[in-house]
Amino acid sequence: MSLSVSQTTGFAQYLRGGSLPCQRADVRRFRSSGATLALVQHAPTQGIEYPAVDHLIVSVVWRSARAPVVRNVGSGDQRFIDEAGKVLLTPPACASFWRFESEPTVLHLSVPPQQAADWLNIDRDELTENLRRLSMQPHHIPLLSRSVARLWELSARSQRTTLASQQAGFEAEWRRLLSLLLGEANPERSPVSGLSRDRLLPVLAAIEANPEVTLADLSVLAGLSVDHFSRAFRVSTGYTPHQMISHSRIETAKRRLQDSQVSLTDLAIELGFSSSAHFSSRFRQLTGFAPSEWRSRFGSNLRTPSS
Repeated sequence: MSLSVSQTTGFAQYLRGGSLPCQRADVRRFRSSGATLALVQHAPTQGIEYPAVDHLIVSVVWRSARAPVVRNVGSGDQRFIDEAGKVLLTPPACASFWRFESEPTVLHLSVPPQQAADWLNIDRDELTENLRRLSMQPHHIPLLSRSVARLWELSARSQRTTLASQQAGFEAEWRRLLSLLLGEANPERSPVSGLSRDRLLPVLAAIEANPEVTLADLSVLAGLSVDHFSRAFRVSTGYTPHQMISHSRIETAKRRLQDSQVSLTDLAIELGFSSSAHFSSRFRQLTGFAPSEWRSRFGSNLRTPSS
């Protein structure tokens, strides 16, 4: 297990203290915000109680064997299957109990609650109450899973540079992620302004199911003109439809690179890129790695999320 944190705050406290059984962990800490990201391959456990830490913890399953899990964050036992893309919340100052049978790879994000409230410009108590409601059950939120993946990729770049723009991008992605969580906590509202939930969720599902879907297809699905849909989609997600489709293609590419020996040329054609060079350029732009580097680094090591 390799750790690179200097303080025992947030989720990193469990790793530093040795209370979390795991096969390996990659931990990245950001001093300016107090946020920590930890990509952890867990070890099976028959049940462990973890003390509370004063951080919000967002846990997203990146890779799993679809095994049973039991957890309790103060609202009774939750029993579910640890499938990829599942999102679990542990509110600040909340002790938890976990029991699972497999070795899932999970990305844990922790952030001080006051920093999260400041990013969203809302009252800390209001944020905490919303998070407690969210913690009462696991969630599957594809757009949130993509936002978490984006945070991890931005953190990798931030480890290699001190550019202010990288830090700004990291914090902007945190704001987007937290906004999505608040939307899930308040289902009577759209998760963010723009498209309603009834229009946004089918569009996101269509993008996830078919990386070659077109802007025209999506606007028809939403029942809006192309221009109106494009503007509303960007307000809702922070991305243009083209950017989201591109992100979905790269997420599919990452899974294919991990799980098969498909050639880069065949994969580029499969995903609708004009050439393998175009595919490789876009892949590096969004992940910080060439496709071959990604396969070498993650294909037989820690895995990336399935959204």
